[in-house]
Amino acid sequence: MKILVTDSGIGGLSIAAELYERVKSEKHFEQAEIIFFDCRPSADCGYGPLGSNSVRARVFSKALTAMHEKFAPDVIIIACNTLSSIYELTEFSQNPAVPVIGIIEDGVAQIAEQLMTFPEQHMILLGTPTTVDSGIHKELLNRSGINSERLHYQACPGLPEAIS
Repeated sequence: MKILVTDSGIGGLSIAAELYERVKSEKHFEQAEIIFFDCRPSADCGYGPLGSNSVRARVFSKALTAMHEKFAPDVIIIACNTLSSIYELTEFSQNPAVPVIGIIEDGVAQIAEQLMTFPEQHMILLGTPTTVDSGIHKELLNRSGINSERLHYQACPGLPEAIS
C-alpha cells in the first residue's frame, strides 16, 4: 500500500508521521509506504496569493496529476483544509485515478459530535481566507443539525506560513 499525504505547507507532515506510526503499530498492511508531498506552488507563497479559486484549482490539479504520475499512490490524503475546500473544483477530481480523501469531512464529524454533546458550546474556526470563504465547514455542520449561530469564522491570511 502506497499512501501519499499532501498539504500546501509542512503542517501535514505531522499527519503523515502519525499515519506512519499507526500503520507500523496496527499492522493493517503487510507493507506500506507513506509519502509526504508539499504542494505549495512555490517556496515563497501558498495558494492564497493565486487570486481566484479557479487558478488555485488549476494549480492544485496539476500537482495532483504530478503526484499520481511520479509516485503512483494507492490513495491520496489531502491533509489541508484549503486544498480540501477546492479539491472538487480541480480537473483531477472529475475522474480521479485513485481514491482521494480530504480532511474536512472528518474534522466536521468530530466538531459536530462535540457540539451535539455540549449544546452550549460554540465553535471558532480559524482558517485561510480560501477555507473560510468556501463555507464548507458551516454547510456540513448545518446539515448535521448544528445552528449557524454557534459557528464563528475568522480568516487568517498567512496561516500556512505561520503553521510551517
